[in-house]
Amino acid sequence: MRQGTAVAGFALTEPDVGSDAAAIQLRARPCAAGWTLHGHKKWITNAPDADFYVTFRAHDRDARSRGVTTAFLVPADRPGLSGVPIEFIADHPIGALTFDGVPVDRSDVIARSTEGSSRR
Repeated sequence: MRQGTAVAGFALTEPDVGSDAAAIQLRARPCAAGWTLHGHKKWITNAPDADFYVTFRAHDRDARSRGVTTAFLVPADRPGLSGVPIEFIADHPIGALTFDGVPVDRSDVIARSTEGSSRR
């Protein structure tokens, strides 16, 4: 991305909760290799054209913002990840994403709330 060869998307906003990070509904279900992501994001910068997306899961919705426990970097070509453009007047693409069992593993984790900072 620093070299200008990749485009990032920031995937926080969801259809039913907007940009309220404390209310996000994307789920990460455990599997042998890590997790599978399930849910929807909307009004996403650079979707569906980005090369990768930074997205977040909520582990404990009752904990509100403290329940947002993990940030993932998800390459756009992962199986189960699909997107559609939203017609909108903006200087960059805006779209919606569906995470239908998208596989992620520990190397896709950018940060966990218990770590307090991102990986480098």
